[in-house]
Amino acid sequence: MDGDITRTLVNGIPAISFLVRVNQLLIKDMATMVVLTLLGWSIGYNAL
Repeated sequence: MDGDITRTLVNGIPAISFLVRVNQLLIKDMATMVVLTLLGWSIGYNAL
């Protein structure tokens, strides 16, 4: 929705800020995702 995301420049680097509501939706989706890396190698599902 309009106003949920704010795009700005911080020291010449693009930055995106999310409203708390949008941030909570993103975190909720990522809460069930597990990404592991060990010494540059991805760990497969079977290894977990």
